Amino acid sequence: MRFTDLNTTSPTRTNPGDGVLSVNASGDVIYVEANNAPAIGNYCPAPQNPLTNNFEIPLNDFNYYFTGQGTNPDSNNIGSSVAIGLNCGVPVPLAKLHVLQSVSNPFPAAPFFNNDLGIAGFFENDASGSITVGVFATSYGEAELNVGGAFHATSTHTNAAQSTLGVTGIAENGMDENTGVMGEARGGDFNFGVHGMAGQGTTNYAVFGELEDTTTIGSNDFAGYFVGPVHSTHMITQGSDVKLKRNIKDLSSNNALALISKLNPKSYEYSTADYPSMRLPKGNQYGLIAQEVETVLPELVKEAIHPPKRDKQGKIIYPKVEYLAVNYTGFIPVLIGAVKEQQHTIDSLKEVINERLTLLENRLNGCCNAHNYKTDPNEGSNRQTVELSNLQSIILDQNVPNPFAEQTSISYFIPDDAKNPQIIFFDMAGRVIKSMTIEKGAGTVTVYAQTLSSGTYKYALLIDGKTIEVKTMMKSR
Repeated sequence: MRFTDLNTTSPTRTNPGDGVLSVNASGDVIYVEANNAPAIGNYCPAPQNPLTNNFEIPLNDFNYYFTGQGTNPDSNNIGSSVAIGLNCGVPVPLAKLHVLQSVSNPFPAAPFFNNDLGIAGFFENDASGSITVGVFATSYGEAELNVGGAFHATSTHTNAAQSTLGVTGIAENGMDENTGVMGEARGGDFNFGVHGMAGQGTTNYAVFGELEDTTTIGSNDFAGYFVGPVHSTHMITQGSDVKLKRNIKDLSSNNALALISKLNPKSYEYSTADYPSMRLPKGNQYGLIAQEVETVLPELVKEAIHPPKRDKQGKIIYPKVEYLAVNYTGFIPVLIGAVKEQQHTIDSLKEVINERLTLLENRLNGCCNAHNYKTDPNEGSNRQTVELSNLQSIILDQNVPNPFAEQTSISYFIPDDAKNPQIIFFDMAGRVIKSMTIEKGAGTVTVYAQTLSSGTYKYALLIDGKTIEVKTMMKSR
């Protein structure tokens, strides 16, 4: 019972205010000032008598129960729900707890929540607390689908928002670890810790990870970090458009082969027992050692930190692991350059072989014609064999090694009756680089070419000014 319109007619006194009548410990009816009244308001659909002051319900370690086990709320069953911020019966509460209210932003530093909040949960722990939870929801039973919490953000064409967010998680100012959204799933045939689905738009990202500021990304910053294997049913791509790049330079194929030759592929097994929190793969593996790669291609090696593993009370079970990671994708351009260099070497060797085969064929045909021998074993019925030997024949061997980096050797044999024997070196354009007179008999010429540019060159043996034989050599870095 409440007095709201007391006057001074009878008894003659000043209106005491919006107090209530109550009963004291002796059973007497007494007047209680409004500031001390545990009033909670009106009943629907009685006329509204709004409270003009704030009121408190001291619980003193007791609970305040809203009882009622009715069916889903409707216009005739609003008593089974708790509504905050709604008018009496209009609209009808949509859930057991329905909160509808427009408030100012309680998180001025947060990028979201800058307009309205439907419901807010806050929890401040004391010195002995180990975990605090702002909002906790549990769903269980024999339903086809149990959902701990469901959030739906939508817009209409007539009242469309710029963006809608189903769930937003913000964690900040933690001394050691902050997790915006954490999902765990276990015990089923298929378990999804986080399941993202996007579609029906011009551009869709089912899962999007973004570092806060790319200008300050450090060696231990990742937009995505996975403990365990990663699989995709489609190709995995990386931005490679020319407009995204600067300081573009051709990778020297000669240099690529030299880099690849310094790498040592290994077979190994991971130390799974030493680092259980990393979920390293078991069995035999193939790859490179990051420390060795760092001496050859340091740009492809990155420092990484595996975060510590904690129990539900926040205690560290496994400490963080600092390690080196290798960007295996970065080897692809280097391998392409090395393959191109190998192909160039193969093509040059084919040219040398073809030249030698042609020369050998010409000499063989000349020899056979001079002695009236047939080169086709199927021609004629008479077959003869002959062995020719001339220790005084002219010989010019292929340089060894070939290709070469700094020096190579050329062996030769010049008969005694040869006149003015010479070896001339020239480039593919025919420009003479060096000419030298050689001694008769068997000999070797050592060629030093540290300052010679990489490429293909020729050397020829001349007797009395006539070219006897020409060979090809390759200079590499």
